[in-house]
Amino acid sequence: MYPIDMKKTLTLDADVAEQIQQETVASHLSFEEVVNRRLREGFCILPSQSHPSFRVTPHRSGYVPGVDASKLHQLLDKLDADHFSKTQCS
Repeated sequence: MYPIDMKKTLTLDADVAEQIQQETVASHLSFEEVVNRRLREGFCILPSQSHPSFRVTPHRSGYVPGVDASKLHQLLDKLDADHFSKTQCS
């Protein structure tokens, strides 16, 4: 087990180091604070706050009554089979 205030040398890939540097500038946090925050997010200790939320707006599909949308894949399979049979040499 490591002591609470552990000091450890860590070699970062260039792209990771650049991302950390950019976040330290944008957030006005220290290097250590950014690294610790990202590690906590990676280990799911803190929820990630880097992804914006989004809203889905539903709309009418336009299917007419009697069309079972859950069976459209069967129609697609039949159309594919018909097309395949017409393109094959006899």
